Amino acid sequence: MFHRKGKPVGEFRKAWKSACDFANVPGRLFHDLRRCAARNLLAAGVPQAVAMKVTGHKTDSMFRRYAIVTVDQQREALKAAALYRQQQAEKQKVQRIN
Repeated sequence: MFHRKGKPVGEFRKAWKSACDFANVPGRLFHDLRRCAARNLLAAGVPQAVAMKVTGHKTDSMFRRYAIVTVDQQREALKAAALYRQQQAEKQKVQRIN
């Protein structure tokens, strides 16, 4: 990934830090890419088994460490639960009327 005129760079960490500084995202870890990929694959609806193959995870437990749930995902889950409860209450009203 990091090369200078086609030859590998000598020190990956130094090259990574330089690349992050250049991209104006200092302090990022290379492993952040793997975590982001896991989260994006799941959010896109990719089955976990396939996502694990893509990211190179061998066990469910390790994959779950990378599949971090975002605040937006938590909000969407709560909205979905509220909608479900509302639909169930409406069904019960219809059943009582009939």
